[in-house]
Amino acid sequence: MNILINTQGFGTNNFSEELSKLAENKNINKIYLTSSLMHTLDIEILDKYQKIRKVIIIDTITLFNHKSFIKSNFTLNGNFIEDEIYMFSDYISAYRWLPITKRKDNDMISFSMRFYYDVYNFWNTFFLDHQINTVIQLNDEHSSLDSILIRVAKEHGIKRILTTLVVGLYAQNKEFYFGFFDNNKEEYIILDNLKDNSNEITKIDVTKSLLATDDVFKVGVKEKIKFIFFKLKQLNSENSSFISKILKLNCIIYNKINTRILLQKQYYYIKRLYFYYEKIAISNLNISQKYIYYCLHFDPEAATLPKDRAYFNQLLNLRILASSIPKSWKIYVKEHPHQLEYKSYKKDILANHIHSVDNFRSKAFYDYINSFDNVVLVSFTNEHHEMIKHAKFIASNTGTVYREASYYKKQCISFSKSSFYGLLPNIHSISDVKSCKEIIKKYNNIEVEKDLVNSIFTKYSIMLKYNKNMGSHLISFINRNNLVHND
Repeated sequence: MNILINTQGFGTNNFSEELSKLAENKNINKIYLTSSLMHTLDIEILDKYQKIRKVIIIDTITLFNHKSFIKSNFTLNGNFIEDEIYMFSDYISAYRWLPITKRKDNDMISFSMRFYYDVYNFWNTFFLDHQINTVIQLNDEHSSLDSILIRVAKEHGIKRILTTLVVGLYAQNKEFYFGFFDNNKEEYIILDNLKDNSNEITKIDVTKSLLATDDVFKVGVKEKIKFIFFKLKQLNSENSSFISKILKLNCIIYNKINTRILLQKQYYYIKRLYFYYEKIAISNLNISQKYIYYCLHFDPEAATLPKDRAYFNQLLNLRILASSIPKSWKIYVKEHPHQLEYKSYKKDILANHIHSVDNFRSKAFYDYINSFDNVVLVSFTNEHHEMIKHAKFIASNTGTVYREASYYKKQCISFSKSSFYGLLPNIHSISDVKSCKEIIKKYNNIEVEKDLVNSIFTKYSIMLKYNKNMGSHLISFINRNNLVHND
């Protein structure tokens, strides 16, 4: 049996040790490793994993080093080339990871070729050349680099395709919940009979505040200094002239300064947008009005892009919803609390998003929402839980709002077909006006049991306290419970 593992956890503590234990399985011949990170793996990390018996590191696909694409034989047939159903979301998903300094260097045609057809062709060729039995995506699909891999594996009939994903977290207590998705059956794996006692979910408080930020993602000064020294060491080890090294160092310093200037402009862009939003949004709402409460999802985020395909476009979702509600109803739309929280973009918690946030929000975005007679843009001053309590339905793509809505016994409309919350019977996935109208008519006056959330999380997820060994914990859980080779 040959396994392909795609992970962002190469650098986590003990991951290599757990991978070594997996390699001891007599049924496993080879373990191919790749990374969906947006940069090349460090030399020290590569050397560490290449020493593990049965482990083979394959070319890391990155945004800038795409030689491995070109080296692959072009194996795509005409049927795929003419089917561009995924191209829009895949293109935007890849483009959003571009550092702000690189945007002007990438035109749409070359970029879409590299990160649609060439990435697809790379994985298509890989599966043609290797007898892979199992694919493990050891993180959520953060970009098209991940989603295309899963899609091609399905097309090649790979027997087991497993995705590990975060299904929820409490930032205040650093509790992460992970689910495992069987991509062949397109369903979540039942885990309540597999868990260790140490990972058992004992109690979930769905009313707990989920909006407070935490230092869980914060990178300390020590780590930053360590990273700088490592880069200098790496530069010094290169087999090039002293002048070449100085020129490269100057280039690195220039890029750092230029990036800082451009990101500062992004910061002020978000700040201005926040005040524009509050200027046109309504603070005094009529909560006795029949309304659907639409909570805008944070953009860009792996939970919706590229997994929700066209429905990651929330203006499309609102267009469908606005055409579906009864004439006497309204849609109250409120922005995600972190989307315009400009102070957070200076912290590491949102450092990756500040590069591309202007691709997902603008004055035109909010003006479009305000252009509908039956849609109202809601100010941040309106209390979130009060709006849930009085709504007829809650609508969004995915997220903790469904957990909160279920506590208040509310029916929900979702524009996602792969959300973990879709396991709840009060979450109804829709795709067009017809299906949306049917849901509103059928569930208009039906409440739900609020204990459903606890039972679903207990049945389909494991809980881990945040630490630097999370990747190793996950691969260990997969190995101990035979999820790699369990038919």
